[in-house]
Amino acid sequence: MGGWIVAMTAEQEQKKKSKDIIGAIMFSAANMGGNAVIHPNRDQTIQWMAEDNETLTGTNPEKMADEVIKNQKAFDMNRHASELKKLPLLMIYSDDPFAAGDIEFAQKVKAAGNDHSTLIHIPTDHSYADHRIALSEMIINWLNQLSSQAPK
Repeated sequence: MGGWIVAMTAEQEQKKKSKDIIGAIMFSAANMGGNAVIHPNRDQTIQWMAEDNETLTGTNPEKMADEVIKNQKAFDMNRHASELKKLPLLMIYSDDPFAAGDIEFAQKVKAAGNDHSTLIHIPTDHSYADHRIALSEMIINWLNQLSSQAPK
């Protein structure tokens, strides 16, 4: 569930004119304000949360569903795309339920004028179980390229 937080955090840093972030990486981002997560009724959203909360503590599917439903507009990563027009972005997506949302977000970032964004598809599942080395190599190569272009 980290991809949408990357978008939101990067937007906040861009608004502050922060020099701390020189680029951002998102992969298989679940848009927590989008329809891939929030279903037409609360029970379906709770069910989705129940299937995807194995690494979270101190919460439960009902609390998680209520939070995303309550904050749907604020949690929609597409709302943050226009502020990311100057930030280099690496967006990687897989063959998971979030692919369409990741593509849509990348299109919105490009439409906002970001000429420093890269969208890459890796044909695998959400966990990248059979492509983790390839995923790591892409990220390392992108970071190396980014750091070589960063102001000294």
